[in-house]
Amino acid sequence: MIYFLDTSAILNGAYNIYGTCYISPLSIQELENIKTSNNKSERVKFLARQAVRDLLNSSFITPTFFSRFQVNRVLHKYKFLQDIPDHRILAEAVLMLEKHDSVHFITSDGAQLLFARQISGLESDWYGTELLIEQHEDYCGWSKYYPTSEEMALLYSNPELNTLKCKTNEFAEIFEGNELKDVLFWNGKKYRPLRYKEIKNNYIGQTIKPRNLEQKMALDLLQNDDIPVKLLTSAWGGGKTLLALSYALDQITHGNYQKLIFVRNNIIVSDTNDIGFLPGTIQEKMAIWAGPLADHLGGPDMLNQMIEDGIIEIIPLSHIRGRSISNAVVVCDECENMTDKLVTLLMSRIETTSQLIFCGDVAQIDNHKFEQNNGIRAMINTLSGDNLFGMVKLIKSERNAIAQLCDRMIPPK
Repeated sequence: MIYFLDTSAILNGAYNIYGTCYISPLSIQELENIKTSNNKSERVKFLARQAVRDLLNSSFITPTFFSRFQVNRVLHKYKFLQDIPDHRILAEAVLMLEKHDSVHFITSDGAQLLFARQISGLESDWYGTELLIEQHEDYCGWSKYYPTSEEMALLYSNPELNTLKCKTNEFAEIFEGNELKDVLFWNGKKYRPLRYKEIKNNYIGQTIKPRNLEQKMALDLLQNDDIPVKLLTSAWGGGKTLLALSYALDQITHGNYQKLIFVRNNIIVSDTNDIGFLPGTIQEKMAIWAGPLADHLGGPDMLNQMIEDGIIEIIPLSHIRGRSISNAVVVCDECENMTDKLVTLLMSRIETTSQLIFCGDVAQIDNHKFEQNNGIRAMINTLSGDNLFGMVKLIKSERNAIAQLCDRMIPPK
């Protein structure tokens, strides 16, 4: 009996079960591509590295070698596609069948198994569970890594080497198997441990403590003075605005900055009607958007007092042009309702003595135009890896059980 493994079966470790077996050189090439791909999860890349290492050390694995003409002949016979690696690998299994009485094709890919069963005389079987070679999710400021024992040793003995190939200002969750062992931060020069301080809010008599790992990373990011532009994203109840405003108020309290500037695009919630013209000053008009600030200051009276004292300023995005903001912490809330041009408009107002914190959730966009051109996505796609930019996506809702019901109705993006 000849066993022939495709790439998915190799990733699932089938070579440990079947002993002597054959593989296509295309599978080795696919494994090498997976190891360094930006479109595969760290878990799958770990499995690819492990498989390549095991194959190199195994005397039971034999690569097949067939000419392009031979492979194309089989592809034509079964009407398979020439530019699909899975089809070419299956064609090599058919060529093995022409040389041997019995060939058993092993796969962990459902579609591949269906194709294999079309071939008369080729035995085919399923190994393990479907291994999804999934696309990486949108960058979230942190990733899960599964280093080998050699990489683990190198990671801690030489923290100046980017062993994990992290982006600058990325958090790395270090796993051994399914167990989280550590969290490190790559600042572009070295890996360092996760570090943060709890924040005491004297206005409401509450100490802000992180409730999950992502909130710990968010506090680390916020308290990193080397990163002037920061982005916190999450669904409802994730804690992005709570952490950002608590940090900003703490910085003002300790005299590190002169004022807190609260900015947002005055977009009404989708599927609702505008309440019409509002009388009063800009600050009075913006009061309807400043509820989160009042909540963190114990009520509107303290907010109004700090506005009168010049400690807090509330600015509509429509009035930001021409400003030059220095010695301030700027918190831009609901930034999902901004285009890339609006993001750059605000960012260009920030002097080197200030820092800018964006908070938003792409699941709560209130206008179709922000779906087509979204500022959050533009920041992630163009600024990730820059030493002046950092972000953390908060996954878990920590507000209350009611907020978590929202996740069941509209899953977070």
